[in-house]
Amino acid sequence: MCSFHHHRYIEPSASSISVRRQNGTELIFWSVDETCDLCKGEPAPWCEKFCAYGALRVMP
Repeated sequence: MCSFHHHRYIEPSASSISVRRQNGTELIFWSVDETCDLCKGEPAPWCEKFCAYGALRVMP
């Protein structure tokens, strides 16, 4: 949903957030780059709102 907020199309490589899983383990790594604007103009960041697992929370 991040890429949709920025570009109006869904493409993980165009997202401000990157999520990857380490092969062979259950470890998940994520990062947010400088293009993140916390979904300016929206009631809440879309990464948090639409996370299917409820794993993302924006801390105040």
